[in-house]
Amino acid sequence: MIAMLVLSLQFVWVYLMPAATGYQGWLVFAFLLGRVLGIYHPTVYFDQPLDAKRKVLGWLALLVFALCFSPTPFIV
Repeated sequence: MIAMLVLSLQFVWVYLMPAATGYQGWLVFAFLLGRVLGIYHPTVYFDQPLDAKRKVLGWLALLVFALCFSPTPFIV
């Protein structure tokens, strides 16, 4: 029901702002992805600080995400 509400709000937004460009269904996809993945993270078995190698890999992953992110849905 919430997904249908989000979809309806997207269509209203596009109707009110016809100059908006980009893919209008990305919010529905994000909602469905959130429902499949869930909100809560499972508990960790080993609660210890990360070593330097894992920190570098984390920053590298964040850099790759930032370089691959497309802000097209936000153009109005």
